[in-house]
Amino acid sequence: MSPDSQQPISPDQEPRIDDLPPVEPPSAGFIVQLFLVPAVIVMVVVGVWVLFGQIASSEQDMTRILADLKTSNENRRWRAAFSMAQMLEADSQKGSESQQLAKNSEVANELTAILKETLAITNPASQDLEHQTFLARTLGWFDLPDVVLPALIDTMNSDVLPESTNLADQQIRELQQGVRNSALTSVARMAGRLKERGSPLANEAISEAVISVSGDAEPSTRQLAAFTLGLISGDRVVARLESLLLDADKMTRINSAIALARHNSTAGFPIFKDVLEAAQQPIDPETIEGETDLDRKKNLQSAEFVLLLALQNSLEAISNLAESFTDEQRVELIGLITPISEDLRSQSFSQISEVRHTAGKALTALNSADG
Repeated sequence: MSPDSQQPISPDQEPRIDDLPPVEPPSAGFIVQLFLVPAVIVMVVVGVWVLFGQIASSEQDMTRILADLKTSNENRRWRAAFSMAQMLEADSQKGSESQQLAKNSEVANELTAILKETLAITNPASQDLEHQTFLARTLGWFDLPDVVLPALIDTMNSDVLPESTNLADQQIRELQQGVRNSALTSVARMAGRLKERGSPLANEAISEAVISVSGDAEPSTRQLAAFTLGLISGDRVVARLESLLLDADKMTRINSAIALARHNSTAGFPIFKDVLEAAQQPIDPETIEGETDLDRKKNLQSAEFVLLLALQNSLEAISNLAESFTDEQRVELIGLITPISEDLRSQSFSQISEVRHTAGKALTALNSADG
């Protein structure tokens, strides 16, 4: 499982650009009339015309968007930023045929400039914070650490209101927390891609920024920070993750153990044991909160999904660390994983077979290392 395939135990899908309508090929009657060779010629001409039409349209769109990003008209700037986010996501799905928008420094510089402007607002309104969240998430599509990381660091370091009983203040606080989490998510997305390509993100400024927000009062932020620390390097990263193994929040502890595994550390062994033991016990519906039966049902499904994700990621981490565990640790893990690989009826997971398959892989890795 690649770093990107393992998700933090906590968050989006953005709108996609509609594909151009397909060009209809010549009809059968037309082919009969012109015979095979002329038909092929016509199809090639049509194909070339469409191709150059697409290229010209794309270039015009990019020119227009860049111009709108630089305008003083706020509505045009935000429409352009939204269009750019759509283009970045769509382009990322094209692989070798993409326009490499993720490496377009001109676009990245314009978007980071807009983000920095909004961060400079003294008393941001809810709309300003929503804009910051959107921009912070969009920057995660770029493969230009030197360009976008300073802005993401500033975003993570932006002030968050303290807890308050005032409803308006609390709403602003939640939006500010969303901004911070969006910046963390973008750092993790970028770092995951770089790690997958064999070029781990090594930036002391970003590692220190993530370490700093890993002490945030909000559990979701600590969860994301722990996940992100598993994808970046730094002098104090491993030490911070080890301290997060003692965090009051269970999901932060699990993310920390999995992140340490990415740094080839077995320090999360006790956490893995907890996850494996919990997976063999059914979740008691009586412990699930909710105002209505429907709410409780949804919350139960959510709790089972979180447990499944924790189990899947933990089993994958155990497989990768199989040779690093001590003989005693391997024996304990084998004893806990074997029942999961054979039977997981204690949970109502719809992906039971997938979990059992992952458990089987972990057992194979542990037994091979043991032998």
